[in-house]
Amino acid sequence: MSSVNKALSLDPNDTLALDNKANALNNLGNYTEALSSVNKALSLDPNDTYALNSKGVYLFDKLDNYAEAIKYFAKSLSINPNDTTILNNLGLTFYYLKNYSQSIDSFNKALDINSSDYNTMANKGMILDKLGNHAKAIPDINKVIKSGYFDNLLKINPNDTFALQGKGEMLAGIGNYTGAIRYFDKSLSIDPINIEIFHDKANTLLRMGNYTGAEIYLEKILKINPNDKIALDNKQLIQQKQQIT
Repeated sequence: MSSVNKALSLDPNDTLALDNKANALNNLGNYTEALSSVNKALSLDPNDTYALNSKGVYLFDKLDNYAEAIKYFAKSLSINPNDTTILNNLGLTFYYLKNYSQSIDSFNKALDINSSDYNTMANKGMILDKLGNHAKAIPDINKVIKSGYFDNLLKINPNDTFALQGKGEMLAGIGNYTGAIRYFDKSLSIDPINIEIFHDKANTLLRMGNYTGAEIYLEKILKINPNDKIALDNKQLIQQKQQIT
């Protein structure tokens, strides 16, 4: 950070330094100041693809403003259409908007550019698996597991919740439910109110036929968001199965 601040003291309008400062602040969890640096970079250069992507990620990840995030990703891609990172972010944003066809299309475009982009491959596999397209998900999931993508991230930081969740989702995707639960539990020990991991654990327990365990995590989700449609649907599914048995 000191080198970035030194560069900005010499030239406060250095967009590269502003981008680097935003990245450093984001890594430190200082999202408000990071956004301020991004906005300043964009005011100086509206076509700064790094800043456009960063603004999209902020809108998507911190504000849940998916429609606005797509505008920034789309503008960035209009300047640099082969940036797989932006295509991956766009795919995730479409997923959260429940626009699954465009989500998968974005991931496929990224993989057409770089077939070894394991981050995109992991996201595509996980989303296909969540949508019930297990057969289509398996090839991508197997490639990611064999690549050691999440294992390498965990070697760098054993408490990386993204990597822990991702490894759990990969294992669940190939039917290793017990292994998946271990990773979800470790992730929850670090981030105990992560609604996405609650969903992952509930879905895995459902696949295992552990309806009582699944219901515990569905209730945790509904305590945070009483209108969560997936959790409500899964609760109804459990009630139907319990009536049958």
